[in-house]
Amino acid sequence: MNAEDFLKVIQSAMPDYEELKEYGLEDREIIDIQSTFKFTRKIQDTNLKKSVSELERMISEYDCSKIELGLIRFIKDSKQLKNGVMCAYSEADLLIVNDDGSVSIYDHAEPNRITQNCAVDSSCFFDALAEFIDIRKHKLDWRGRIDEAAERCGGIAGGSQYEKFYFSLLSFFE
Repeated sequence: MNAEDFLKVIQSAMPDYEELKEYGLEDREIIDIQSTFKFTRKIQDTNLKKSVSELERMISEYDCSKIELGLIRFIKDSKQLKNGVMCAYSEADLLIVNDDGSVSIYDHAEPNRITQNCAVDSSCFFDALAEFIDIRKHKLDWRGRIDEAAERCGGIAGGSQYEKFYFSLLSFFE
């Protein structure tokens, strides 16, 4: 999946005003919730190298800093680090596109230590997050099946070595 298709998935997952109003939320609370599904296009960066991943390109071309997906919060501007390019936080830890294109979480206290692997590449990461969004949207259908949901997302991300990350994202089911 490319960046634009992933952003469309995020937009389509935003609950509408009436749906949120049914929960007894006030207008300010509704605006705050809906803002976590919004992004804006940045002025095109003409210096963007052609070899960047889709995740890096998304962060470069769009301000996604308000988007929250479970534990993930994207940053406004990517940061080149020793291990790759940081594009988001997972709680306090760093979500990085590694030099080989894979996506991993690095410990914020030990920046050279991978705590979880997320996906074989950015496109698979977007595909797996899109599945996570769909599972979250249909959470009642998935209640009690967190292992199956994590296995499904992990498979989409590239294999069983990625399940741990999706299990942590899906942990709100239990």
